Amino acid sequence: MTTEVQETFGLFEDDVQQLPDFLHVIHNGKVRRYDNYEEIFDSEKYDEIIGTSYSVGYKMINKIISHFSYVDFIVGISDQSYHQKLHDNIHYEVLRHQTKEKYIQQSGVTVFTEMNHKQKKKVLEGRANLKYPKPGVPIHCKFYLLRNSVNGSNRVIFGSANLSVQAFSNNISQFEDIIILDDHEYYEHYLKRYEYIKDNFTTDLIPPSVIRQYQEQEESQPFSGKSIDILKVMKEEVKKDVSDIQTLQTQMKEIIGVPEMIQDKLNYSDKEEHEALNIRKNVTEMMSLMTGMENKKLRFKNNTERTVENKLTKIFYTNTDKQDDDKELKHHRPFLNRWDNRLEINHYNGVFTGIGDKDNVQMEVPFNFFISDEEIIKSIRLIDQMMNSYLDHLRVRNLTAVSRIYEILLYAFTSPFLSYLHANIEEIQPGLNNREIPIFCIIGGAPGSGKTYLLKWINKLTSADKTPPYVSYGAMKGINSEGKEGTIAAIKKYLNVEMRQKNAYPLLVDEIEEKFFTEKSIENLLVHLSNELHLELEGKPFPVLIGTTNSSTYKMDQRATSRFYYLKVDIPFDEKKRVASSKTYKDIFRQTDNQLFRDFLSRYLKMLKETPYRIIESTDNKGTDFLYAAREIFKEYYRIAGLSLPIYFPQSIANDYSMTSREHWRDLFRNYYRNTDYFIYDASRDELTFLKNALYSGNMYNQQGISVYYLEMLPSYVYKQSQGEQSYLITIYGKEFFRWLEIPNPYSKGLKGFLNKKVKF
Repeated sequence: MTTEVQETFGLFEDDVQQLPDFLHVIHNGKVRRYDNYEEIFDSEKYDEIIGTSYSVGYKMINKIISHFSYVDFIVGISDQSYHQKLHDNIHYEVLRHQTKEKYIQQSGVTVFTEMNHKQKKKVLEGRANLKYPKPGVPIHCKFYLLRNSVNGSNRVIFGSANLSVQAFSNNISQFEDIIILDDHEYYEHYLKRYEYIKDNFTTDLIPPSVIRQYQEQEESQPFSGKSIDILKVMKEEVKKDVSDIQTLQTQMKEIIGVPEMIQDKLNYSDKEEHEALNIRKNVTEMMSLMTGMENKKLRFKNNTERTVENKLTKIFYTNTDKQDDDKELKHHRPFLNRWDNRLEINHYNGVFTGIGDKDNVQMEVPFNFFISDEEIIKSIRLIDQMMNSYLDHLRVRNLTAVSRIYEILLYAFTSPFLSYLHANIEEIQPGLNNREIPIFCIIGGAPGSGKTYLLKWINKLTSADKTPPYVSYGAMKGINSEGKEGTIAAIKKYLNVEMRQKNAYPLLVDEIEEKFFTEKSIENLLVHLSNELHLELEGKPFPVLIGTTNSSTYKMDQRATSRFYYLKVDIPFDEKKRVASSKTYKDIFRQTDNQLFRDFLSRYLKMLKETPYRIIESTDNKGTDFLYAAREIFKEYYRIAGLSLPIYFPQSIANDYSMTSREHWRDLFRNYYRNTDYFIYDASRDELTFLKNALYSGNMYNQQGISVYYLEMLPSYVYKQSQGEQSYLITIYGKEFFRWLEIPNPYSKGLKGFLNKKVKF
């Protein structure tokens, strides 16, 4: 929505708005308020965009290519570090960053491989031209030219803002100033300026070799970064870059001294962290590949093809392998990639890829596709057989326990999409935030309740790889250099690496220990990952964690608990039926495959694209059901199979942690509500004082930190938040507390004689 703030432009007029305009816009001489990028870059009014931005993310590049029929854009250098090194040659600093981005991070390759088919087609047809500064050239301009190709109307946008959603938003606390001019003579002036910079100081962002290789690929084979001959691409780029910089050094005298700076840096070593040092060394070696002796002086020059290939091989393979060895983990998960850029209406197969063999070479292959009704019927019947086996062989026949197992299955099937929901929740369901999409699922169960076998079955249902089905918590800790069991630091390192892998397949962890749930540093890490991971990875896929634990060990701070989905499977198998249950499990397991999962992914993608409003259901009384789409898909499977929905099928989200907390508190209150060492009731205020330190004196509660544990289980609205862990007395609101426990107030006057007899509740 555009709002005209004042009729005339005055620099020093008082701001009469209640909220500041972080994005300050002067449009045709008047100050106007714009709330977002789409209002300014109006793709319905204009179909062409030309411009240059000092910094622009690849996600934004894809967005403008999708929204405009013609794009001509210079992608500047996003790194700001060279501005902080004024004592150095600015051209050296720019070249250093360009080399890192272009050769080590291979950004030009990435931006093309992450485009969808329509975006790639625009590039091939010349309707999307992306340029990048030539080696050593800093381009800091920020101006954008929009034009309607039919009626010729145009718009000029210039100012402090880079091309990003963040910069062109009034909802983010970042101050930016821009000027917008419609149908102004400045359009032609800036168009000439753009063409001069583009023709003389830029090169192709997407290497021509990448486009040629894409055109040579068979249409049936998905194109990805793994199918590119990187050496071939980089050999061409080195040759071109050397030619460009040789020409530029005649125009920019400071470039002449850069080769000697490269040699100095190549001989220099410092005490930087190992991985950062490796990257820096690779960048410097890559830069040195463009230099050589000429008339007894170091200059930019072309080396022989053999020298270039040998050096590139060393940089891209030897050093990379060494860095990978340093990071290698003992557990290798199945691989599942999600290519969001391939998601288009009526094109759902192959959006997910796995690893397969072709001509004895491992490569990414299509994973998801729709399957036949016959295969759906076979799969859904096997799932029902497994569920009924659980029901028949538990010590107590319990529908809730089996329903939880089905809920775990729905979570596992949905897990490849949870990173997508984290990044796009506000678009899919306005008003929700990613805290309502838990990326950690904990299965709490008693010993002998089949948690480990459940993880194996989930893996068989969802994976095509011959990798271990799960990792044990002990393996995550590993063994340190002294031969002792690893510490919690090893767990943090493991999670930091694994959770940042661009792999949508879930991390399955067995037998998580109590310390995982009580260690503050782990809690901080999990909260950070839940809040920020989708931002760090810019919306790319990442795994969720599905782990098992003893149900008695799950105790977490409320801050972390709200990011977890806790499901309790707490009834063990009947020992008398163990042989029969094992035989049934093995028989069903042998027949199980991943065909239904492949189909599920395709159906979910279809809903995501065609009916996104059906992905999540949110109601005041039931909360947010982030598995709603999975329930609907499985209901459709039962309709296809001609089967009634089983009574144990979970119809809504579970809240086992809240139920468990309520049970613990109900037991505590039942035992001690008449004991004033524990509880004191004030009828006039309808408040209950809980003397939590009294727990230490009771034999059944004599555990370290038990009072904190009970305090954490209380919902925040039940007690005074000004009190907490350090307070001896906790004031509990009577009405809210008893409503939460789902029991009557035993201190109420309406229950005369209540306290004089044993009460059941």
